[in-house]
Amino acid sequence: MIDPNKICMGCMKETHGEEKCPYCGFSLKEYQGRRSPRALPVYTILNGKYLIGKVIGEGGFGITYLALDLNLQISLAIKEYFPTSLVTRDTTGGKTETVTLLKRENADVYERGLESFTEEAKNLAKFNDREGIVSVSNFFFENGTGYLVMEYVSGKSLKEVLEERKTILSEGETLELMQPLLNSLIQVHKSGIIHRDISPDNIMLSDKGKVVLIDFGAARMSTGAETRTLTIVLKHGYAPVEQYQTKGHQGPFTDVYAVCATMYYMMSGQKPEAATDRVKEDTLKSLEQLSGEVPGMSVSPGVSMAIAKGLAVRAEDRYQNIESLMLDLYGLAKTRSSSGEPLYEKGKHSSPKDPAAARYRDEQKPDKSGRHTGKIAAAAAVFCVLAMAAAAAGMFFLDKTRERKQEQEPLQVIHLASGQEERRVSLLAEPKTDLGSLEKVNIVMASISPSGEGSGRSENSPILMFDGDTGTVWMETITNEATQGETIEAAFEKEYEIEYMAFRLGNWQSMQIFQEYNRPKTLSISLGENSFEMDFPDNGLTEYYLEFDPPVMSSSLVLQTKDVYEGKSRGENCISDILIYGANADD
Repeated sequence: MIDPNKICMGCMKETHGEEKCPYCGFSLKEYQGRRSPRALPVYTILNGKYLIGKVIGEGGFGITYLALDLNLQISLAIKEYFPTSLVTRDTTGGKTETVTLLKRENADVYERGLESFTEEAKNLAKFNDREGIVSVSNFFFENGTGYLVMEYVSGKSLKEVLEERKTILSEGETLELMQPLLNSLIQVHKSGIIHRDISPDNIMLSDKGKVVLIDFGAARMSTGAETRTLTIVLKHGYAPVEQYQTKGHQGPFTDVYAVCATMYYMMSGQKPEAATDRVKEDTLKSLEQLSGEVPGMSVSPGVSMAIAKGLAVRAEDRYQNIESLMLDLYGLAKTRSSSGEPLYEKGKHSSPKDPAAARYRDEQKPDKSGRHTGKIAAAAAVFCVLAMAAAAAGMFFLDKTRERKQEQEPLQVIHLASGQEERRVSLLAEPKTDLGSLEKVNIVMASISPSGEGSGRSENSPILMFDGDTGTVWMETITNEATQGETIEAAFEKEYEIEYMAFRLGNWQSMQIFQEYNRPKTLSISLGENSFEMDFPDNGLTEYYLEFDPPVMSSSLVLQTKDVYEGKSRGENCISDILIYGANADD
């Protein structure tokens, strides 16, 4: 058997004890310094044969590790069922790999999720021969939880590839790349499985040129009152409205939305605005409309209309299954669908002359007033996008709809005195600086607790608030007189000169974002030696920016809810995303 001590925990290749791996540059010392205490330590052996390496993915329901099968000496990916809202674990003090429930009353919820995770593993194993779906080789129980052993796809995510290329894909490239994945999704849906997290992050482009859909989600959590104890994790722009609802009905049409959002991004470079933002007024531009604005972009009317229908806000207005979507995207269907062979001709996709495309164009013909009357009109209506700088920065504000002004009046200004220096803190509706030119602060640890005299602990995963992509929320939970909101503390990777803080407000329980519900009013903010209170105006905006002039030196952040606006409901309310920008203080 190979000596585990001579294996790089970052790529599972054999090394000779170098501080940094000569193949991948992995540094064990650096990794140990930033590893989450919840994650299994490297060199852990699972099931008597799997050597655990670095964490390669972490979400609200699971942690995925790079691993090595010591018997077969092949690299694998192992996903651990770990719902952060239900369990915890601290591996810093010794051998404590077993997970622990945060609350005993959640035991039934945890067990049901684990059973669902197990069932999903069994179902996925049926598709090991399907192109475009990550294959499963084993499943076992250990440490009070379950582990799913999968193939390790060596390569990069679709998101990483597009960001590195700094360009968009053509219609033909997009359709050809996605075809095997869509074919396999049809079979997955027929088995009763819904992925529910399709996005450019979860589509891998392997070193061999294969497209593989990964991360099928750890568990199918129960709905109803129990769902209130769970961390809600989804991706704005790729998740349909039903995923924001605790009792929203989901089906293959849920994945249809995510697939179309992904293809929209591939062909335009722009992520669709969050589905919840489109409920009251849908201003999403079609791909055909964007093709006149984005350099190098060209999309046929048929494909544009098919993607628009797949992105319909209401589930009943979308394609109800992948087959219907593919028929309009690719054209002629094969008759061998029952054999398990691909359902559609490779390279065949809708063109302006296709019957399907013509049918949708007829539905979209404008009336005499110039307004579109077809079913897709709502999904293809015009919205004004100025997001190229944000896209390059990897921000969540890709769906901004307001034109940036050169000069703008601050919503609030606070003057601080720290030592001999005076500082101006401005609350803005838009940043004055291109945030893509600044460094995004890396948050390495975050904790959350109730404010006031209320008992209990919030079961959120607060560090996910800072990634700018998930729907994980900071619930202020003004549910009784004793509990007055929550306090969150975050530690930075290093000391930064903080220039901007960006806030996005959101509520996963509602179809709107604080249009009629409670919203933050007064926040107490501490950065380094600077502490102050900031009032958010009740003006309906869902994005705010704090500008620090001059920048603030800090390696940590503390936020506390002091007050909220009261609307029609005293339900949970939140800040869904916080991003911090500045410069490395050592530079």
